[in-house]
Amino acid sequence: WDQAMGKWMAQWGKTSGAPGHSQLHIEGSGQAKFPGGEMVFSSAKDRTWEGHWTRSPATESCVEEKHGTYYWGVVKITFDESYEHFDGTWDFCGDGKTNLIKGKRQ
Repeated sequence: WDQAMGKWMAQWGKTSGAPGHSQLHIEGSGQAKFPGGEMVFSSAKDRTWEGHWTRSPATESCVEEKHGTYYWGVVKITFDESYEHFDGTWDFCGDGKTNLIKGKRQ
C-alpha cells in the first residue's frame, strides 16, 4: 500500500453522480479519501487494487445499503510501475456497468 501513498488528482468517467475531477488522498492502509467519499481496497495484487467506493450523498442511490450508505460501488485500479499514474474502472451499486477512472500523482 505504501508505494501509492500521497495526493493524487482523479478524473472520474462522465456518469451521473460522478464527481468529475477530484483530489484523492491515498493512505497507507489501503484507503483513499476524496471530497464527500472514500475508497476502501480489500485486495492488492501486483499493482492492481480492488475494493469499493462510498459517497454521501450522490445523485443516484442503490437499493441495497453497503458500508453504512446507499451510495456505493465497486472500484478497481492499476498503477503504472513508477506509481505515478493509475487507470481503472468503477460502477454504481455493483451493477458491473463500468466507468473509467484515471489518476496522476500530485
